[in-house]
Order: sequence, then structure tokens, then C-alpha cells
Amino acid sequence: MKKLVALLQEHLPSSAHRARTYLLEQLHALEGEALETRADLRTLQSIRAAQHFIQASDPLMGG
Repeated sequence: MKKLVALLQEHLPSSAHRARTYLLEQLHALEGEALETRADLRTLQSIRAAQHFIQASDPLMGG
């Protein structure tokens, strides 16, 4: 969960779409790591909720 918070606070590229794409890539990697380390269900739900929110907020991603 600390990694998720740090990731959200990290400086992102200036383009909103590029920033969302970058963040989704990082969240995907974090999700993979969470699955590999058998993270608790709430951690996975938080990661997936963040992914869904980002996708829904970007009109270029169908949001």
C-alpha cells in the first residue's frame, strides 16, 4: 500500500493522457508484484480501484 501512495505522489509527465498511461503501467507492475508476493485482498482491490478510476477519467481510454 505504501508503494501505491508513493506512486500516486510521484511527479508525472506533463501530458494528462501520457501521465495516466504511465501510471497505469506502473500500477500494472505493482499488481503483478502484489500477486507474486500474495498480497492481501485489500491491497489488490486498492490497486484495481486505482486502475479503474484512472481509465474512467481519461476520455482517450473510453472513460
